Amino acid sequence: MEMTVSYTSLLERVGRKMFGNRSGFSDSETSDIDDAIEDGLKRVYAAHDWSFFCPEVPVTTVDGQAVYDLPLGYESIESKMYYPLGEDTFYPPVEERSDGQIRRWQQRDDEEDRPLFFCVRVVEFDPKVGSRKKLVLYPTPDAQYTLYAQMTLRAVPINADDPYPVGGETLAAVITAACLAASANNLDDAEDVDEMRYRELLPMAIRADQERSSPTTLGPDNPRAARHSVSSEWLRAARIGTPSLDGVEL
Repeated sequence: MEMTVSYTSLLERVGRKMFGNRSGFSDSETSDIDDAIEDGLKRVYAAHDWSFFCPEVPVTTVDGQAVYDLPLGYESIESKMYYPLGEDTFYPPVEERSDGQIRRWQQRDDEEDRPLFFCVRVVEFDPKVGSRKKLVLYPTPDAQYTLYAQMTLRAVPINADDPYPVGGETLAAVITAACLAASANNLDDAEDVDEMRYRELLPMAIRADQERSSPTTLGPDNPRAARHSVSSEWLRAARIGTPSLDGVEL
């Protein structure tokens, strides 16, 4: 049976350890339990660059629109953006550039074509969710395209309204042990059996995550200099499509 973890299960487990009960906590006791849960989650998330924090997310463009809201709950884009491989098409990945560089290109030539570059632009700060960000594409899309990118999830506290922690499906035992260990540390600054359990489970979870997320290729085969230099000739060449000689596609 697959093990799961939620705010309710942690509230019961941590509450029983701290106060000897699974329910009926006072406001003060609930605050202490919440502190232990938050400390435990932070400890797990800081221990490793977990792959589940960077899921692959599709972005569908709109003809003539360059700016898009970054999906709620996501902090940034961790990789190049990729076009799906079609039967007769291959487009190079959309690479990240600075916001300033994208703005300069747009001011100089706000053309519409297949996007080649992107940036993530901070537009405002919302105290409820943090910085609100937008994805900016250049050139401005001239049609509907679907792009894929690994986006970084925000780590947010769990509560009765948002009960499931990021990674809870794969790290249920680790998260539970970490929160129980945190409750002992918060009460008397002592290490106990849950601390030992956490230290035992964490390395195994990290190894399993590394195996799941290991790359299957060694990266791009184009020269390093070509990946960091941009010219108008390169931009045009990247959009030419299939090359041909005397009318015959190569």
